[in-house]
Amino acid sequence: MWTISCSTPEPLGRVMDDMTAYILAGSFVQFLIDTHGLPRFRSLYETADYEKVYAKPFATIEKEWRASLSR
Repeated sequence: MWTISCSTPEPLGRVMDDMTAYILAGSFVQFLIDTHGLPRFRSLYETADYEKVYAKPFATIEKEWRASLSR
């Protein structure tokens, strides 16, 4: 099982409860894997560089994920 760790501007415990953060992170990761494939996600995990891996800024990927939630 993979563990994803990244720094956030604010500790998630101050922004939302752990359960909500876990569900949102899982949803986003599943979107990335379903949309772009596991090999690219592995590259992201290794580099933490969204633009390099997906050829678009994080904000664009986030908008695509949010749009997919309404479908």
